[in-house]
Amino acid sequence: MRGVNTAEDDHGKGAYIMQTGRRQNPAERYPHFGSVAAKLLGNEDSPLPGYIHVAPRGESGFNRNDSAFLGPRYASVTLGDGQPPANLLRPATLTELADQERNELRDRLNNRFAQTRRSADTEAYTNSYAQATQVMQRATCSTSARNRQDARTLWQPGVWPALLARTPSARKRRDLRQGDALQLRHAPENFDFHIEQLGEFDKTFATLLDDLDQRGLLEKTLVIVMSEFGRTPTINRNFGRDHWSRAWSIAMAGCGVRGGACIGRTNDNGTAVTDRQVHGGHLFHTYSGRWA
Repeated sequence: MRGVNTAEDDHGKGAYIMQTGRRQNPAERYPHFGSVAAKLLGNEDSPLPGYIHVAPRGESGFNRNDSAFLGPRYASVTLGDGQPPANLLRPATLTELADQERNELRDRLNNRFAQTRRSADTEAYTNSYAQATQVMQRATCSTSARNRQDARTLWQPGVWPALLARTPSARKRRDLRQGDALQLRHAPENFDFHIEQLGEFDKTFATLLDDLDQRGLLEKTLVIVMSEFGRTPTINRNFGRDHWSRAWSIAMAGCGVRGGACIGRTNDNGTAVTDRQVHGGHLFHTYSGRWA
């Protein structure tokens, strides 16, 4: 889709538009697309989180802000650098029975506290622990099934994120968001950086689509390549490129999307959209329409 115009050149605000379909409003927060997918399509009985975010850097953990009013149950689990959350596996010194008793005690205390002082914060706390417990149980089962191999080998950077979308358990998750450090810079080195990282991305993206197609999963998996904005068609005084949200592109595949189609057009120098302009709200509803 070549006619994207979000009219927002700030990283954080632009990302919010692309993830929620709306501009930031200090009076109200809206859920990310992944949380909406987890809410509407998720399996309530699945032990896996409905929304997983694989980030290129940072810490792993359980979030709550990206689900907004949907509640922490539909928030994402972030895997920083493709790594699992800390303390994924039960310590060897802690028996299964002792772990169960500790969780039961925590549940009793939480329930008693919630009877008189229940709030959004206590709900988030309770759901985060419940979700973490399910993930830990799943990891323990994976370890046993693989003859006690270290479950962390499944989460190696560059291996697990690429394989995640096509594993059998992917059918039980409703949204997987994988971030990458692919970016252009304001300084002149962005041109070499651009060539280097696009080569890495092209191979990964093409391989993922081929693999999903061969396994019969592409028709059930929506793959979106997006950013928060594009880069200026012109070169700045530092011989680099700046933020440009008035005319840029995203790519989509899977879930019935017709391959090879190009929607939208810009003027000759790429500074403005001239045909079939769309903004973040249009895109959000387009993604949702692929579920039908």
